[in-house]
Amino acid sequence: MKTEFDDALRGMYHEYDEVRPQEEDQYRAIGSLSVASFVFGWLSLAALFSGFLLIVPVLGLLFGILSARKIIAMPTVMGGLRLTVAGMILSFVFGCMGIWWQHYCYINYAPPGYLELTFYDFAAGNSDAVPNEIVQLDGQKVFVRGTMYPQKLEKGIEKFALVEKITSSSLPARRPIRPT
Repeated sequence: MKTEFDDALRGMYHEYDEVRPQEEDQYRAIGSLSVASFVFGWLSLAALFSGFLLIVPVLGLLFGILSARKIIAMPTVMGGLRLTVAGMILSFVFGCMGIWWQHYCYINYAPPGYLELTFYDFAAGNSDAVPNEIVQLDGQKVFVRGTMYPQKLEKGIEKFALVEKITSSSLPARRPIRPT
């Protein structure tokens, strides 16, 4: 015995055995490059901590470009274009933020309220004397960018050499070490 309810549902449901999947419903594999692009996109946050880690967003963009080319070449077989684009956007945004942050930290190396001096400000003259411009800063807050080389003393240091940076190379430095 059929009811009105059965008659109402008759046009709404199909026989599931007769329905074939449409092309857009077929399974498409998500490539490993898509996943790598997305993972490297999130790992690109590490570029904020070190300039050496700026390679991470570059790799994320590279994996994303390679993955997008594969997906566009084989759209019926490969999927994951949204994942790839998300990874590329994350890599680009975090990479730009990392570059900006590294540049900001380099430019604003000195604490606020301090005048920043470099090794080259002290090495301006050819004599062993401290340049007059530096002597005139006596009593002011200064921040010296360079490395203090104490020359074999650990305590009671009264004299030191100011160098641009200490290297492990045996080659001569560009500028002579001048004790101050």
